[in-house]
Amino acid sequence: MKQVLLGQVFILMLAFILAFFPHLYIFAIFGYIALMIVVQMLVQSRASRSEREEVLRSRIIYREDKLEEIIASDESLVEEYSRIVKTTTLPSLLSIPVIILLFWLLPGVYHDIVTKQFGLEEHMARFVTWLLVFESTFAASMIARLTAMRVYGRPTMLMIARGFEVRERGLVLKSGLRDTIIPFPLDTERYELHIDENRRFVELRDRKSGVRIRLYTTKPRRVYELITRLGLRPSSQESP
Repeated sequence: MKQVLLGQVFILMLAFILAFFPHLYIFAIFGYIALMIVVQMLVQSRASRSEREEVLRSRIIYREDKLEEIIASDESLVEEYSRIVKTTTLPSLLSIPVIILLFWLLPGVYHDIVTKQFGLEEHMARFVTWLLVFESTFAASMIARLTAMRVYGRPTMLMIARGFEVRERGLVLKSGLRDTIIPFPLDTERYELHIDENRRFVELRDRKSGVRIRLYTTKPRRVYELITRLGLRPSSQESP
């Protein structure tokens, strides 16, 4: 839902700029990229500022880093990524030719309809035209994504921590531009905890976003038990 709302905000902003200040379009693009980075960092944290500080102040119970060798030894990971690409990257790639074709065909068609049917002045006509063009391409992208969901199932994202800490008050994951903080106790209506000792990982599955947060480790049973004891309410503990 957040992505859809952000997409609509960007469509309105870019249509306005292209209609009234077409020479400034490059600033809109860079501004959108910056906005997406900020939003990604906020979403990635999964914790408020106060929760983040509380987790980082708490004592480290278990820590692992430099997990590249364990990750590389998981032979099933390539197959998993292949399935993820089919439901996420592939629809985007397939929709690119359609979007390019729409950008080539639609501006002239929509502009003629808007000016002839509604008699709008030129700037407003261009704004409505670009708004319709972007909404059409946005709809094409969404159709491609929904079609992929029907064929391959609901898309999931796999987030693999390159290092992590189990602290008394939460998890600290080394996974990107900024450490991801997941405070304890875990919301057991949102998260499921799983273990795979053969592949040597513990995984938090986020029912809300579809993201699977994977912690590869030399001691999967130890990490599973620590998260269960520190992060799950007694009535909600799951068996592996």
